[in-house]
Amino acid sequence: MVRDIRDDFESLRGFVANYDLSRHLENLQYVQLLSSLHKRYFALLTLGAEMSHQALATTADDAQNQEFDQRFRETVSDLGSALFAWLHGAYKPARVVLRSGIENFIKAVGSVEYPEVVSMKKVWEIFDLVSELTFYKASNGHRELFLTLTSYYSDLNFDVHTATSDEMQLVSALGHFPHFDSAQAADFEVTYRGAVDAMVTTLCLMYPNFYRQMHFRNRDIVIVSFSAAAKLELA
Repeated sequence: MVRDIRDDFESLRGFVANYDLSRHLENLQYVQLLSSLHKRYFALLTLGAEMSHQALATTADDAQNQEFDQRFRETVSDLGSALFAWLHGAYKPARVVLRSGIENFIKAVGSVEYPEVVSMKKVWEIFDLVSELTFYKASNGHRELFLTLTSYYSDLNFDVHTATSDEMQLVSALGHFPHFDSAQAADFEVTYRGAVDAMVTTLCLMYPNFYRQMHFRNRDIVIVSFSAAAKLELA
């Protein structure tokens, strides 16, 4: 038995030594999807860098500002981890971490008016409270951003709870990776793109002066997430 474990570990060492993603770059669809995901993640990273550079204060309370900053940075971390999992074809983990990113974002923006939201345990109570934010009630367009994130979060819950066989990945060996499934990869790209677009647009509309004070090159990076209506509002 000990020998079997040792032999299998040597196989694992060989797998790690020879692990290579580069063959996926020969697939045009993979590259196109990766390009779209990168644009969104880069927009989110740029937004975070501008927040730090401008020392964005979301409220007059330092503790709330720190909570917002931490939750937003964790959102960016989650979105980066989700993209990393997608690169390898680990689609279920990618979706689960994306769900976490949406939850952290909702807590971040919610903490601006409702600091208690970060300590609440029941997720749907969190969403119900955050839906009452002044920003989300200001216009139908703003409300739609919240509903978009809520819808994606609800869909991603199926992956966490493995509601049906559709949410199973059924990986039986590490040798399955790296993997590319065109349908699952494209489905994730739609959700990731939509979620990040809603996040970036929300923060730029919540703090329009922050957006307008960005370096013009950074504005060009984040504007990829804007709808025509958002562009008009921020013109």
